[in-house]
Amino acid sequence: MQTQPPPPRKTRVPVIACGVAIIRDGRRVLIAQRCEGDSFGSFWEFPGGKRDAGESFESCVVREAAEELGIEIAVESKLTEIRRRHKERVIWLNFYLCRHVSGEPRPLECQQVRWVDVAELGDYLFPPANEIVIRELQQRYG
Repeated sequence: MQTQPPPPRKTRVPVIACGVAIIRDGRRVLIAQRCEGDSFGSFWEFPGGKRDAGESFESCVVREAAEELGIEIAVESKLTEIRRRHKERVIWLNFYLCRHVSGEPRPLECQQVRWVDVAELGDYLFPPANEIVIRELQQRYG
């Protein structure tokens, strides 16, 4: 009698939780160009990064804006969240609508930053996971 091999074991894929700030000023949003050596190097993105252990997503986006851009922001509301498989992990992006409180944005951990009109976001190359967010922003504010 032949025995069936056991079903393949599901391996856990690490989940990387990230907070992302959509920093608005009227119809304009602040975007940053990723460093060349990063994944999606030289692509544009909304500022943000990995959430620290025990940190809320709201605190994460405030901290990341200060670290990456040297500015203070205030979180207004959650826009959406997206989970995407990337290589051997899942990236869990949590997008928050924010307002600029103080400081002049500077590229501290990126190549450059700029304010762009929501209608112009399609002119910039973003990682694919951002397409849904860009469409939603253009529908809301465009």
